[in-house]
Amino acid sequence: MFFDDLFDSVNGSFSKPKGGKMYRTAVTPTSPHHKLWNKTLPVLRSMRFHNGINHGIVPSLSSWIKTVENFKRILIYLNSKGINSYIKLIIKINLDLIFL
Repeated sequence: MFFDDLFDSVNGSFSKPKGGKMYRTAVTPTSPHHKLWNKTLPVLRSMRFHNGINHGIVPSLSSWIKTVENFKRILIYLNSKGINSYIKLIIKINLDLIFL
């Protein structure tokens, strides 16, 4: 469920949850996305993969960390510009750009 929720949280495109997917909605000032992202960042940073010889963080985990951090930055920026009532605002961003 960890990655399912995380993936849903950056791909929400509905104003209300569908199919029991509470994170598959637009980000709002009071949505659960913020709590999820704050909770998942330390977990993502602590994950390591071991292959018997080497261990470390893989590019996909680094990309998830950047994605979550950048989503948080975007929302802070929008708020600083007075866009704080984005209840109906749906942030659709091409994740390939964030993963760079």
